[in-house]
Amino acid sequence: MADETLRKLGRLRAASDFELCQWFLCGFRLKVHDLYGFASFREYSERWFGCTGRATEERVRVAERLEELPKLSAAFAAGELVFSAVRELTRVADGETENEWLEVAEGKTASQIERMTSGKKPGDRPSDPTRPELERKRVTLNLSPSAYALLRQARDVLRKESGGTHLDDDAFIELLASSALSGGGGADETRSRHQIALTVCECCKAATQDANGEQVPVGPEVVEVAECDAQVIGRVDIPAGYERASQVIPPAVRRAVVRRHGGVCAVPGCKNTSCDVHHCDPKSEGGSHDPERLILLCSTHHGIAHGGTIVIRGTWSAGFVFEHPDGSAYGSPTVEPRKARVLAEVFQMLRALSFKEKEARRLVDQARPHVGAETTAEQALRLALRG
Repeated sequence: MADETLRKLGRLRAASDFELCQWFLCGFRLKVHDLYGFASFREYSERWFGCTGRATEERVRVAERLEELPKLSAAFAAGELVFSAVRELTRVADGETENEWLEVAEGKTASQIERMTSGKKPGDRPSDPTRPELERKRVTLNLSPSAYALLRQARDVLRKESGGTHLDDDAFIELLASSALSGGGGADETRSRHQIALTVCECCKAATQDANGEQVPVGPEVVEVAECDAQVIGRVDIPAGYERASQVIPPAVRRAVVRRHGGVCAVPGCKNTSCDVHHCDPKSEGGSHDPERLILLCSTHHGIAHGGTIVIRGTWSAGFVFEHPDGSAYGSPTVEPRKARVLAEVFQMLRALSFKEKEARRLVDQARPHVGAETTAEQALRLALRG
């Protein structure tokens, strides 16, 4: 009885893993994390499923590969193969070798399949000789919490700098070692470590961003993000002489804000270390450099904050509070995604109507109790404008 039940549960678990992979890929492509103002699908899956970033990336990768491997996909869906076995088979099987890999995998454990695929590259057959240079080496590290945190931060920074959503172990170690061996230095805490070049018209405030020589028009929210933590070089249309570049935030203040947040985005659950200093009181509305109202945000959450998809209240001393537009705590399972999305849209509509950021937030907060599950953005806007 126990054996029969356990084997049945094993097949159900495998089939459930297949379905989860499919929905992970769907959610990743649809960017469902945007519904909650999360920085990435990694954060979404960690909050709702308890998956690590690596586990999330692997499930998405496996689902993508299964689109080209129908027989392997069918075996996984039927519960005939467990996820760990499918994970290894998708590293080597392709349309021509899929049948052969399924045949040799039959009756094998996941660890046996891992050994069979080690030393093989995509497209290799099971009978092909093992390539020693492709064999995997397992490295186990016993780290202190602080060293572990540094390793995670380094991986996230290198993943972003490489321009991808996934950074495998080989690429991570190669980039990390290359940086160390080339004498790469630490980041300057007195200025943002990643910068973009914006030109803003003093008269109409229209802005363009330099895109490798091409000037691309950008919206006001991009300017607001930049104004929080920018380096200003002054006017560029004068015939003689240029002003000395200066930081919007005094270097000593910026350094203090970065250090008190540990160099990590302050939004709960976010581990990004490529950050800007955000003015909770908008700079364009007279916000000062009072450290009490300055907070460290990654570039994604910084843009989201100015776009109204995440609301930040409070001060450093009293504690910052992070909310979804519907008033629920950031990351709370009680969030109402549709209501939150509608209220964020209303905030953006008000900004497009030239309302200042603080006034737009006040109007949205006043309208929030009257916005229901079926209220449209247009109806909610009318509620907000009634004040």
